[in-house]
Amino acid sequence: MRIVQVITIKGQQHRSGCDVILLPLDLSKETKEKVVKCIEIAKFFKSTVKVVTVLTTSDEFLINKMERQMDQVLDFIKDHEITCTGEFLKGSDISDEVLVHAKAINADLIMIMTQQELEWTEYFIGTESQQIINNSEVPVCSIRPIQRKNMTEFVIS
Repeated sequence: MRIVQVITIKGQQHRSGCDVILLPLDLSKETKEKVVKCIEIAKFFKSTVKVVTVLTTSDEFLINKMERQMDQVLDFIKDHEITCTGEFLKGSDISDEVLVHAKAINADLIMIMTQQELEWTEYFIGTESQQIINNSEVPVCSIRPIQRKNMTEFVIS
């Protein structure tokens, strides 16, 4: 199955090209798919990638895990000869922090994952992703993760 991506553009005018891509990270395993797609786009446009993680916790274990992930992602992007930087933002609202930061760095594109829900809302996207898409003045590339079998469920047929 292929990775599906959708770009949402709000407004009438946007710059041509894509000089700066904002790549928010979280601890989901699907984040790798977003990083790979970001590298493809960055290579095509010769973009700079700005990686951010919004810290909404003071839990030292989680912060250390996020720092390790940030280092791995930055190294992976740099290994593909793409200019990138990493930054941690602090705040209680992830979508607000991402949108404010996108404006501050003059981003041309924000790359997010749209997580599938498991119940009747499976055709809707997560709240943070939806807030970014609905409120962003910057184009948003939404990547739908590859559907995987849930190996933690035990089903009797």
